[in-house]
Amino acid sequence: MEIRDGRAWMSEVRALIGEYTRTLGRDLTFQNLEEELQHPEEKYAPPHGELLVAVHEDMVVGMVAYHRHSAVRCEMKRLYIIPSMRRQHVGEALVEAIIRRATQAGYEEMVLDTLEGMKAARHLYDKCNYSA
Repeated sequence: MEIRDGRAWMSEVRALIGEYTRTLGRDLTFQNLEEELQHPEEKYAPPHGELLVAVHEDMVVGMVAYHRHSAVRCEMKRLYIIPSMRRQHVGEALVEAIIRRATQAGYEEMVLDTLEGMKAARHLYDKCNYSA
């Protein structure tokens, strides 16, 4: 598995974002999701963001992104791993990579939000030293 720049995989990224939002079972229109689905490469474009994908056997199996909140703070967004690749450390690799990229871009703090019922994601975030 390799972590790569997601801008080269936009159709796959759009599909993963769609799959991610369907699994939530919640209305995300307040997050301007339609605009994000049309142009994720703009929302998460350097220098104010980045989009990474995990590629296994030439297939995108996961993604994560960040975008700027302020000069020193960014937000991790859209961490999603396809079900068949979960529990194989893909999420951990993506989180470590996006934190590293944000740090290299000069951010001092990365925040995130998640839903109460997302137990696996919350466990991963705890493991990566995020707290509620």
